[in-house]
Amino acid sequence: MKKIIISTGFFLLFCGSILNAQMPSNRRPQTIIADALAQMPAQESEAYQMLISDLCSVGEEAVLTLVKMMNPPGRGSNEQIDFALSGMSHYATGEGREAIRMRLESAYIEALDQTDIPETKAFIIRQLQVVGRDGSVEVLARYLNQEDLCSPAAKALATIGTETAAQALQISLLRRMGTAKTQQSVLQAIGEAQLPMNEDLLQGMVGVGDEDFRQAVWFALSRTGTKASLPLLASAAEKAGFWTEKTSANEAYIHLIKRVIVQGDLKAAEKAASDLLKKSKKVGQTGTRIAALQLLMAAQGTMPAEEFNIILFNPLIIEKSTTQGTKAIKTLTTALKDPNKEYRNAALNAVSEIAGKELYVNLIKSLQKAKPDVKVDILNWIGREAENPDKKALLSSLETGIETTAVQLLIKQAESADFYVKQAATMALVKIGNTQAIAPIGSFLASNDAQVIALAKDALSTFKGDISPVVARTIPSASDQGKVAAAELLALRKATGHLNNVLELTKSGSADVKEAAYKALKDVVGEKDLTNMCGMLESADKPEIAPLQQAVISALSSQPDSQRVETITRRMIQAGENRKHLYYIPLASTGISQALEMIREGFRNGQGEAREAAFEAILTWRGFEAADELYVVCTDPSASAYFDRALTSYIRMVTGPTRTPDNRLIFLRNAMEIAKTDAQKNTILNQIGRTGTFLALLYAGEFIDVPALKETASTAVMNIALNHPEYTGENVIE
Repeated sequence: MKKIIISTGFFLLFCGSILNAQMPSNRRPQTIIADALAQMPAQESEAYQMLISDLCSVGEEAVLTLVKMMNPPGRGSNEQIDFALSGMSHYATGEGREAIRMRLESAYIEALDQTDIPETKAFIIRQLQVVGRDGSVEVLARYLNQEDLCSPAAKALATIGTETAAQALQISLLRRMGTAKTQQSVLQAIGEAQLPMNEDLLQGMVGVGDEDFRQAVWFALSRTGTKASLPLLASAAEKAGFWTEKTSANEAYIHLIKRVIVQGDLKAAEKAASDLLKKSKKVGQTGTRIAALQLLMAAQGTMPAEEFNIILFNPLIIEKSTTQGTKAIKTLTTALKDPNKEYRNAALNAVSEIAGKELYVNLIKSLQKAKPDVKVDILNWIGREAENPDKKALLSSLETGIETTAVQLLIKQAESADFYVKQAATMALVKIGNTQAIAPIGSFLASNDAQVIALAKDALSTFKGDISPVVARTIPSASDQGKVAAAELLALRKATGHLNNVLELTKSGSADVKEAAYKALKDVVGEKDLTNMCGMLESADKPEIAPLQQAVISALSSQPDSQRVETITRRMIQAGENRKHLYYIPLASTGISQALEMIREGFRNGQGEAREAAFEAILTWRGFEAADELYVVCTDPSASAYFDRALTSYIRMVTGPTRTPDNRLIFLRNAMEIAKTDAQKNTILNQIGRTGTFLALLYAGEFIDVPALKETASTAVMNIALNHPEYTGENVIE
């Protein structure tokens, strides 16, 4: 008899559920608190909200009771209490719950005086960060000079964010309250909340304290300052070498420039960004240089400030003027002459926001004189631009002159002798999708360069337009490798209108071309081509038989299964005894029992190639009914040459996911009885172990004493036992 063990947690949850069901609506506060706490954390959202609502109905008493129940560090978990109080705090800030919020705020303030445990006080302060308003400011300000509680108190005040809260933080800095560590916590909180602060006060703290303190000052200034603080942070960033170090002055300067852009002081920001760009280049700081370039272009009107790859605050779209946009394009032109690839690409990505007709025309025209590596950058960028549907349409129809278009100029670049330029231009054309590009790209199939042919194949295979006519026209002039690619492309596009082109390739003297053409046939034939495919099959050499059988199957695919059997049967009669076996594989594709009977008869009565063909058809049969025939083959002494392949296929078929574990075991035991080698038996035992049934455990256990099978049998037994601890009894050894 099994023992049932009910955990304390489950018991409390069960009792709580009974209380919920049976207690009247006027339950005592202590009952509500105990009931809710026993069910924390609730698994379902609705149940959780109901419990929190009940606790909030108790209000101050719930808060004070739960706080008193909190364990000091190391003396037990407070998880349930944390869930309850945190849930109450967030619930109280919901719309229409101001009265609840005020009661909780008052209760938390009272609770602060009822505990001396710093960790508990810190938790209460974090709740005031959620529910607190001006009524909490005076209490929270008392902790700004205590190192262990200053950080949560400062964060709470900064989050409250009212004028009174800001003044409390400001006064703590002005009076140098507490220690350097507490002031550092205040500065950090001010910066994180981007709380409006007396900028002169923060500037006056520059140069004070150690590196950690200076980092906090820079952080606060970068998040709350204006253009007035740019010179200070510029000097600090320069002293830091315009790279990341402990004070984070460089990052703070970058952030402040961005803040100034958001504030709309574009001239000041542009000047600062330009200066940062020059100085960071001199000291070789690429990361800072890229950030400066992004800032400069933003100040010049290329993109919303929130688009930078820099830590940001509240997004604000910058109004772009024609003058500022022109400046940005000039900045881009200069950047594209830079030897640093990363920098060039940063410049291109920065102008994406304002990219339009004028910019595209200028960049595409510039390709003619640009260096190959710059061309690649521009072309790859154009490809990325074309991923936007509106920009794709613009680029596809864009005129770059009286008689020239953007597509024509890009085609010219695709004809470059430099492979990387050719590749970038080709893929840009593919993404733009203008069908004028198909013919030029198709001509690459005539190349003798394997790389170029592969590029053409990749590009054409993804092109949205109809590539088949171009590919077919290219075949006569294509190299052998190009012909292989052409056959594969026609097959990929199911180009039934170009069967003759593929048939012509089957006559090639190249073995690779011939093989690719025969493989392609199944994808370019229709029902009208059946007679032709059957004729080719009946006269084919051995290497072409398999692909031609697939072509016949494909040509028959539009017919119902029963009609396909009739059609194939007629062809078998026409082919005669010596060639009818060629249709066993197409017969097997129908899945009709009549077809399986014909294949079975062919195997039993056939000889040589005919018997081999029938056996292969049984192996490819798509239904489970072939399993019985495979078992018959295994047990037929006259078919011993087929035993190994038949048994392997039988095992694979009977262990398919559609079989139940019990059924799989039955078939696997049958296989075990006829298996001849230890390798076969080990394979079967391995599959038996995967069935996971109790009978499988017992059956596998019978082979533990067989030396050659011991390891596999033991593993099967162990896995089943470990996965099913419910299997018990005197026959099960633990």
